[in-house]
Amino acid sequence: MKLPAWLGENRRATLTALAIAFLASAPAATQERRPPWSVAVTSTASDDGALSMVRDTMRRLEAAGELRLVSRFADGRLPDRVHEYFEQSHRGVPVYGGGLSLQREGEATVSIFGAVHRDIDVDPVPRLSAAEAAARATDLAGVGPAGAEPPALTVLPTPRGGYALAWRLVMRDMNAWFIDAGTGEPVGRHDLVNRQQQEIAVGSGVGAFGERRKVSVTKVSRGLTGEAFETRDQLRGAEIVTLDMGGDGAKLERLMAPEVTWGPGDIGFDSDNDWDPPAVVDVHAHMGFIYDYLRQKQDWRGLDGNDGRIVVATNLPGLKNAFWASPPFGFEGTGALVFGGLDFFDAAPGGADSFGVLDIVGHEAMHGVTYFSVHRRTGSRFADAHTYVLGPTRISVGGREFRCADVWPFPEGPTGPFLCEKNRFLLFLDESGAINEAMSDIVGTAVEFAYQPPGEGPLRADYVIGEDVSPARLIDDPGAAELGEGVAYPDAMAGVFRFPVALIGEELIRYTGLVFRGGKVIGFFEEGDYSGEHWNSTPLSHSFFLAVEGGRHRSSGTTVTGAGGANRDRVARIYFRAMTELMPARGTFDLMAAAVRQSAVDLYGAESAEYAAVHRALTAVGLPSR
Repeated sequence: MKLPAWLGENRRATLTALAIAFLASAPAATQERRPPWSVAVTSTASDDGALSMVRDTMRRLEAAGELRLVSRFADGRLPDRVHEYFEQSHRGVPVYGGGLSLQREGEATVSIFGAVHRDIDVDPVPRLSAAEAAARATDLAGVGPAGAEPPALTVLPTPRGGYALAWRLVMRDMNAWFIDAGTGEPVGRHDLVNRQQQEIAVGSGVGAFGERRKVSVTKVSRGLTGEAFETRDQLRGAEIVTLDMGGDGAKLERLMAPEVTWGPGDIGFDSDNDWDPPAVVDVHAHMGFIYDYLRQKQDWRGLDGNDGRIVVATNLPGLKNAFWASPPFGFEGTGALVFGGLDFFDAAPGGADSFGVLDIVGHEAMHGVTYFSVHRRTGSRFADAHTYVLGPTRISVGGREFRCADVWPFPEGPTGPFLCEKNRFLLFLDESGAINEAMSDIVGTAVEFAYQPPGEGPLRADYVIGEDVSPARLIDDPGAAELGEGVAYPDAMAGVFRFPVALIGEELIRYTGLVFRGGKVIGFFEEGDYSGEHWNSTPLSHSFFLAVEGGRHRSSGTTVTGAGGANRDRVARIYFRAMTELMPARGTFDLMAAAVRQSAVDLYGAESAEYAAVHRALTAVGLPSR
């Protein structure tokens, strides 16, 4: 009998023993902590007994109060499918990122994905009150809480494999802070920003490349000036509002606060319905394209799946970035899409001076979809999955040698020793962050092909991210894009970058900026505290390219037969459904690969060309079926 891969280190155990082990209490004092079980059992597995056994085990965990059903949604595309999410708890306290996503067809279980944490031995009674935690977080963040949401008690998995009872607070610095409920020390900090009587009317304006675009706007009355027009698109199921920041960064910062909302003076405005500036024209038009793509190709309504209003900000030439900020931030507390720009000296020759180009707008919008789709099922954002491997015992950087007991010299802010185990550096990989970025690149690319003709140059569809501003990632050939001299993006999991971290306090980690590949230090990222989520996104996004177009994989030499450009939308639907319907709160590359394969089976069948294409593509990038 072939056992499922999620048995982890004990693959020879029987499923019956596994069911008993799931219910085990805290380990003996001499027993080492074990990593969480990464659960991925699907209808594609050769052993049909695995699904029923794990489902039986889940029922035992439910009876013991360790799993709780928190959501049930009908599948957005398959009318006979239902998705349920079971949150893990420890003695009544939710475990952050712990839980299982189950897909059913009638009473039959089709797939289960997620993580179940083991050996939790924390006291669930906090010694620190919620008010005390809020005061401590305010000291650390330098600003107060964001909004009226009270602190939430949770069991937080820590970087060293342990657990802490912690208060989670969302602060105005756009971070979620986790404060130890016993000591008051910070044990986690998660960034909530992904850095990148009216009459409906249709106007037009000139975009960044001189092309004239239609824009869906709203006719309004503005006092003595008579009729005018605002960038409010009410033709679509979700109203799209584009705010014109007029180059005012302070205005953006004010409007991002949870308790502040936009007003008539913030919205794009034009008196004759012949629109400018190009940044406003492009972003407003492109958000309409994105809505149409999600609705028509993915059966998804808006960003939140329920046609909630979409508010976007642009015309910020001093903000050299584009980003999505998760709730409670945003212009109505429902998240924010913001598109900056470049000045004359930074703009690429022949490129746009705004980040409101089509694939970047699609990229950032997908960050919103990822947030809302996972949150509505699990009650959590797509949780940080920082996994690690053991590295060397010493590191040499710039002629200086570091050992585990040494402190990394951050140029500013708090510092601490390297995080090590068994006298070896721990090298971290932000898997959920990389998956999030890959999915956004996949959807940004698919949107380009839906609305632009294939080819090279401005306003053409290709597999290069952000090429109309300044090329970033090449998902058709990641190895052809250099991050630095002789260092390219990875096209397979064997080439991902890992990072040593410094330990600030007892559990809080900070990325040092040191970059490892293949167990060796290869460079230093000067900005520091970067977890490499963009760099490490390319193996997964490259698998999408291979699944569509096929070809010879650069580093492995493996040849993949793709489904073909005519089936690009079908392949994109597979990846999109894997994220929005199947993924649990805590995502790893192995779980994502299993969910993509299951999604292909659900949509097109195990014998389909689409399943064969994604299976071969995932295998080529180092994500074989387990």
